[in-house]
Amino acid sequence: MTPIREIIRLANLPCKDMSTLISRSMDEDLDPVRRWVVKFHLCYCTACRRFRVQVTRLRELAHDASAQFHASEDSARVELSPEARERLKRALES
Repeated sequence: MTPIREIIRLANLPCKDMSTLISRSMDEDLDPVRRWVVKFHLCYCTACRRFRVQVTRLRELAHDASAQFHASEDSARVELSPEARERLKRALES
């Protein structure tokens, strides 16, 4: 397919399909044509701009929650004495 035909095809995607491209653009580098089409679509589509903002915020919240979980997990670690380790090891072996 020629680049012009591809641009026209992509530019006419419904928002449902465009949201897939928007999501992909957050996870991977799109080829130049798809990247341009997404930017162009976002210029005039309020719903897709809102979708992008919401997905971006969800990703930020998930990242923050993950970081908090790992930080609390690290601070909650307790070192067991060698005797306690040995008792646990024996209990798991039986």
